[in-house]
Amino acid sequence: MNKRLLVLGLGVLIYLLANQSEPAINKPVQSPPKVQQELKVKVIMPRPKSAAVKSPAPAQDDVPHQGQLPPIEASYRQTIGFRAYALAMEERGALFLMKSKNKGEFHHLNYRGGKVETMTLAQLKSRGLSSRTRLLGKEPALQKLQKEAVQEGARGSVFLLVPTHFEAIIAQEFFAKSPLTQGLLSIKGQYAFTHSGFVLKINQVATKQGLHKLNFSLKL
Repeated sequence: MNKRLLVLGLGVLIYLLANQSEPAINKPVQSPPKVQQELKVKVIMPRPKSAAVKSPAPAQDDVPHQGQLPPIEASYRQTIGFRAYALAMEERGALFLMKSKNKGEFHHLNYRGGKVETMTLAQLKSRGLSSRTRLLGKEPALQKLQKEAVQEGARGSVFLLVPTHFEAIIAQEFFAKSPLTQGLLSIKGQYAFTHSGFVLKINQVATKQGLHKLNFSLKL
């Protein structure tokens, strides 16, 4: 009897030992995962280059006239003659020129001074001259200077350049007095001297609609 109780007690003890919870093992405490710091990057996007806004080309019937004029055909032979014309134009800063065989050089036919002078492109630009050339035909009064210029290396025809402010005066006067200001194709007139001084008499204007006779003067 005692042996049976002993065996039973040992079985109970073994059962209790087998089902006893495992001792707590000190596991390393894991800190909560670090929240990855958000990296703030300021992305600078290049601004798209805005395309240059081009003004629409003026219609042929709507020619802008802010200091602009169509070609002017003006004569002086039957009114004041070349000498008076040349002196008046030179007095207002105009130059009679010929191109040189040397790049970037020009020959100035100084009518008042009676001599030929070499000028560079930079010198011409410094005078504020318009790029619109006025070709002269065979002018007897310039033949001597023209021959001298050719001997110095000039070539081509004689042409006249006037200051831009001189062109602006003509345009301002024209658009202030002309009844026709739109769709201009060409202008014809004559240089003259009146009680107002040196003037350009306008006698005809061409437009798409045809030729128009006019009669007014532009003080130069």
